[in-house]
Amino acid sequence: MTRVRDDVTLAAVLGLVVAVGSWTQEVSWAGVLAGAALCAPLAWRQRSPVAVLGLVAIGVPLYLLLADLSAAPMPAILVALYTVAAHGSRPRTLKIAALLPPYVFVIVSLFSSGDGGDLAQELAAVSQLALALAVGEAVRSQRAFIAAIRDRADRVEREHELEARRRVDAERMRIARDVHDVVAHSMATISTQASVGVHVGRDEPARAIELLESIKQVSAQALQDLRHALGILRDDLVDRQPIPSVHDVPGLVQQARDSGLAVVLRIEGAWAALPTALQVAVYRIVQEGLTNVMRHAGGAQATVRIAVSGHAVEIDVTNDGAGAPTASSGSGTGSGLVGMRERASAMGGELDASRDADGGFTVHAVLPLEREPA
Repeated sequence: MTRVRDDVTLAAVLGLVVAVGSWTQEVSWAGVLAGAALCAPLAWRQRSPVAVLGLVAIGVPLYLLLADLSAAPMPAILVALYTVAAHGSRPRTLKIAALLPPYVFVIVSLFSSGDGGDLAQELAAVSQLALALAVGEAVRSQRAFIAAIRDRADRVEREHELEARRRVDAERMRIARDVHDVVAHSMATISTQASVGVHVGRDEPARAIELLESIKQVSAQALQDLRHALGILRDDLVDRQPIPSVHDVPGLVQQARDSGLAVVLRIEGAWAALPTALQVAVYRIVQEGLTNVMRHAGGAQATVRIAVSGHAVEIDVTNDGAGAPTASSGSGTGSGLVGMRERASAMGGELDASRDADGGFTVHAVLPLEREPA
């Protein structure tokens, strides 16, 4: 709406200027009114620039029938040419520029005074009209350049937002995996210990008390681990727990043993120099593997093997298939194996989980010490 109002104002002011200029050159009243009327189409110049240019171009010879060539209202056609170039395209501007010389030649030929200055008049008129087109084209090019810069900046900003969102999503997935590992392992341990406590509570009160103490310790540790896993969501949390590592695997195995699960642990090779992220992945895979054994094969013989070589870390969590599902076996979400595979994949490795021929189950993961470049 603002552009329409501005165009109407421009047409009115320019018409008044042309009318006054024609009157001062002693043009007839008909010529004065025709000069003012020739500026009227400029009120629609931005909405229909080509149509406005056509009307003005046709109106010029009609005006010259009522006035001298020297009094031709050049401002109207100059503004129309500028508008066509500024609000069009380069090919269209070039086509109109090609039409200028024949148009001026016709006008000068029809309304020349015949004093021998036709060529000079043609060159002057073509130069003025071409200058209007050139200014319009320069403005259009500048606008296109600025628009391209803004579009590029917008794209970069959107890409940054998408990258930030991707990082947030990845962090959420990491937190979700940590929370799942902590909660699933702790709940499986507590469930197993509680089940044993129910059976030995009446006949072995001392053993039941030991199990309750173990449940207390496991639940307290679970709360600490959960607090650490969610600590990144709180800026005011300063007492975060250490990041788990291979060094903590024996304690994890001992928790499983305290729950009644027979576990053999073998750590081969030098693990102390492993990267922190790799140690966390090893710990979480072992944790989830033991959780699955306690949940789905209670009473089985489990073996945990961590072998560090010169190029990779191998993790094996197996059970002999002698156990039976526990009361918590049906409470799983099925995301444990998926989470382990995601952890292995995030470290550039692979994880395979399969049932053995003797009825046991094996989780086997290989994590490279150095990830291959993507």
